[in-house]
Amino acid sequence: MNALEIRNLTKRYGKTTALNDVSLVVPKGDLVVLLGPTGAGKTTLQRLVAGLETPDQGQIMINGEDVTGLQPNQRAVSMVFESLALYPNLTAYENIAHPLRTQGMEAREIEAKVKELSEILHVSHILDRKPASFSGGEKQRIAIGRALAKPAGIYLLDEPLSSLDAVLRSQLRAELKRLLSASGHSIIFATPDFTEALALGDNVNVMMGGQIVQSGTANELYSAPSTTEIAQFVGNPPINLLPAQIQCTSGKTEVQVSNLRFGLPGVGDDAFTGDVLLGIRPEDIGVSVVGNTQNSEKNAHVVDMEPLGNRTTLMLELGGISFSASVETEDDLEAVSSVTVDLDPNRFHLFSTEGKRLH
Repeated sequence: MNALEIRNLTKRYGKTTALNDVSLVVPKGDLVVLLGPTGAGKTTLQRLVAGLETPDQGQIMINGEDVTGLQPNQRAVSMVFESLALYPNLTAYENIAHPLRTQGMEAREIEAKVKELSEILHVSHILDRKPASFSGGEKQRIAIGRALAKPAGIYLLDEPLSSLDAVLRSQLRAELKRLLSASGHSIIFATPDFTEALALGDNVNVMMGGQIVQSGTANELYSAPSTTEIAQFVGNPPINLLPAQIQCTSGKTEVQVSNLRFGLPGVGDDAFTGDVLLGIRPEDIGVSVVGNTQNSEKNAHVVDMEPLGNRTTLMLELGGISFSASVETEDDLEAVSSVTVDLDPNRFHLFSTEGKRLH
C-alpha cells in the first residue's frame, strides 16, 4: 500500500487552472521532491493533500483511504509551510511537543521525542526560549521538528529552507537529508531549487504550469530533459540553446551550428533533419586559453567573464552566436580575450524548434 496516491487532481481559481490533471504516487518511506518555479502548482498540490483546499476534480488517497472530502484534522498529514506558523507564546520545546500532546502521548514519551528531534536539528540549546528570540534558521528548525513530531501518514514540506541565507541553507539541507533518510517517513518536499532537489531526492517531479512535466532522478532530469523549458530550469549556469541544422549525407548524420559541423554518435541516417535547437551545458564546453591558429574556426571571442569561486563563467562569441562556458578558475583567464573551444557531440542535447527533446 502506498502512503499517498493523487489521481487526476485538478484545481481552478476562477478562470485560472492552478493544477491540471495531476497524478502522483508516494510509496511508503519515500522522499518525493516537487521541483518547479514559483506558480508551478507545488503549494496548491500540497494544500489539497493537507485538506486546506478542495479539488475541482480528482481523488486523494492516504494509506489506501479516500480522504478527498475529509477536513484537515481528519487526515493523517503534517505540513511545514514556507511562512513558518510557530506558536509565539510557546517555547521551542512546547512548539515541538504540541502535536504530541494533542495525540495524548505520555509526558515521558514526549520528552524523549522532543530530545531526539532537537538533537538532530541542533536546537537543544534554545528549547526554553520563545520564537521572538529565534534566528531565521532556528525558526525553520523548530517548525520542521514540530511537523516531524506529529504522527502522520504523509509529511508535506513546502519550501522550508527558502528564507535562509545561502550558508545556513546549505548546512540545514545536509542535516535535513540525514534526518529524513533516518526517519522512515513518507515525505513530499517542494522546492524551486534544483541543487536542493539534487541533494535531497531520488524521485524528482518537475512541475510547470500546473502539471508534472517530467519525473525521474535528479541526474536523469539533468542529462535527458524532455523539453527546453526543463533543460533551462535544471542546472546552473543555464544550458545554451543554439539554432542548428541536422543534415544527413552519405549515411552520416551531422549537426551544423554556425560554421562548425559535428557528427552525431548514435543518430542514424533515417533520423530527423532540418532546423533544431542544440543544447550544450556550459560545463560540457572545454576551453583552452591558448588559441590554436590551425583550428581558428574554434577560436571564440571572450565577451565577458564572471568569476564564481573555483569556477568562472565565460560569455563567448563564435561565428555570430553567443554562448556561455563554465570552466575551472585559473589566473591566466583574467587577461585572455579569445579561447579555443572544444565541443563533445556525445554531450549534445537536440530539441525540435518547438522545444521537444529529439536526442
